[in-house]
Amino acid sequence: MGDKSYLANLTNSYLDQLLFSEWRGADLLIFCLLKEGVKDIFGVNGGAVLEIYHRLPRTPIKIWDMAHEQGAVHAAEGYNAVTGRPGVVLVTSGPGLTNTLTGITDAYMDSRGVVVISGQVPREMIGKMAFQEAPVTAMSQSVTKYNILVTEINKLPHEVKKVFALSTNGRPGPTHLDIPKDLQQTLVGDTPEILQYENIQIELPEHVDQELERKLDDVVNLLNKSRKPVIYVGGGVVTARAFKELDELSTLLYAPVVTTLMARTAYRNSELNLGMLGMHGTEYANWAVDKCDVLLNLGARFDDRVTGDPRKFAPNAKKVHVDIDQKELNKNVKVDVGIVGDVKYVMRRLLQKVREHSEEYRALHQEWVEQVNQYRKQHLLRFRNNGRWVDENNYYEMLKELRNSEIIKPQHVMLELRELLAERNPIITTGVGRHQMWAAQYLGDLAEHFITSGGLGTMGFGLPAAIGAKVARPDSLVLNIDGDRSFLMTLQQLDVLRRYNLPVKIIILNDGGHGMVKQWQDTFYRSNYVASAYPSPDFVKIAEGLGVDGTRVNSARELRAELEKMIDSNKPFVLDVKVDPNEHVLPMIPPKGSFNQMICPK
Repeated sequence: MGDKSYLANLTNSYLDQLLFSEWRGADLLIFCLLKEGVKDIFGVNGGAVLEIYHRLPRTPIKIWDMAHEQGAVHAAEGYNAVTGRPGVVLVTSGPGLTNTLTGITDAYMDSRGVVVISGQVPREMIGKMAFQEAPVTAMSQSVTKYNILVTEINKLPHEVKKVFALSTNGRPGPTHLDIPKDLQQTLVGDTPEILQYENIQIELPEHVDQELERKLDDVVNLLNKSRKPVIYVGGGVVTARAFKELDELSTLLYAPVVTTLMARTAYRNSELNLGMLGMHGTEYANWAVDKCDVLLNLGARFDDRVTGDPRKFAPNAKKVHVDIDQKELNKNVKVDVGIVGDVKYVMRRLLQKVREHSEEYRALHQEWVEQVNQYRKQHLLRFRNNGRWVDENNYYEMLKELRNSEIIKPQHVMLELRELLAERNPIITTGVGRHQMWAAQYLGDLAEHFITSGGLGTMGFGLPAAIGAKVARPDSLVLNIDGDRSFLMTLQQLDVLRRYNLPVKIIILNDGGHGMVKQWQDTFYRSNYVASAYPSPDFVKIAEGLGVDGTRVNSARELRAELEKMIDSNKPFVLDVKVDPNEHVLPMIPPKGSFNQMICPK
């Protein structure tokens, strides 16, 4: 990984600093990290990793000291999402590792390549309930692709190489390496062959369907018979960076495209792009899926937030599923053709076959695209302001009216951002809640990277993920869109912004409580607000107390100017925006519901 000359210079420089016979386990670990091209580590120091932290200042590796271990993993996720390289985490034993488990699970659910390295109590004390001991490999086993407690110094290089290789091989995910403190202190000895890192062989699973040609022929036969195809795009397309292939495939097939929450940046063709499908997807995206006759799933996992009741999802469609993970095929939805493989490679092979019929598809699917667009015109993404509809046709002409309102609609914040960010190619992260869905609906296809917590739905994800994204791309505008309760979960990470002067921008859509919980209580529990509605703390004072600039916006008349001030600032900035607490994020398909039960704006 990384530039070879860079790696050579780094490792040779580190070798020059110590006689080989004086090397200890911690030196060996750092040597392996340098060989892997690691430039940044997110972590929290502690007793069981002091040996490693003690040596890091003598290396070019930058340690980003986070305010909590969960945030360290989320930062590594943001780093991985932007770079495609593993995000690396270094934490101490016991609570150091247990604090990472939420982040590790989040990375596992959303297929993000993260390597977590933890210290452990000395080997002779394992199993004796020593201070800050925890059975962390047992705890992380079910939410990692691979984990290991290293007990022999000569096995450390092999295990380092393995956790890095597996974190990004096939379907990316977290891996975990647990290293006892005494092993970090153990002398390596004078056997130079232990440093032949490049020669270590790791057996990696293959992700190639042995029947690919036949199955692709089956897909083409389905497409040739189809009159109402839809391409359903998931996060696998983003991970594989298969954007050009998707654009060409949709154009050749002349087929509408719907995207999951995790794939909002994957597709930007205005004519065929129906936006997000699922629980809070557009009416027209869900309508098209409900009526289609062939559904081509590329790199999505038929998540329940997309399908609702799987028995009623795309009920008339022949279903094709392309996924790098064999376990995902037929797990949630039975499909007619299931293909295991890298989605980019499979799409390229499919394109070779589709090109032979490209002239036919536009004629075959013209009527379908016209039907979809007609339905779209009648069921636009919309909301009410002072009794008037604001929709995709009149967004910008309605901005003047929105700016003169007393109450700030959360969608108004999104529209102002859409206009301000149109040429900025931002990186957007989010917390979890209503703000997340509004950001996905209105800004998801605008961002270079839209980084959010999908599978686990981890509140507090946005700020630390933004830190990782900013470390990875220091010259990009990185914006975290959060909710008041979500922001509270990890706001201590503002201290990281202050210490490293990272100009991450944070917008809080402050609706005075757990907004999404309140919406469910309105919809399903007769507005019985239990543990969901209460005043927020003064986020501006909290930000200032942590050394970060902050401003509160109470009126729509102030909103535009304050957004511009925030975006133009060269410092970290918190903008606390008081939004309408009663606004629901719509459309909404009830859990385990179907398209016919969709709740729409009225």
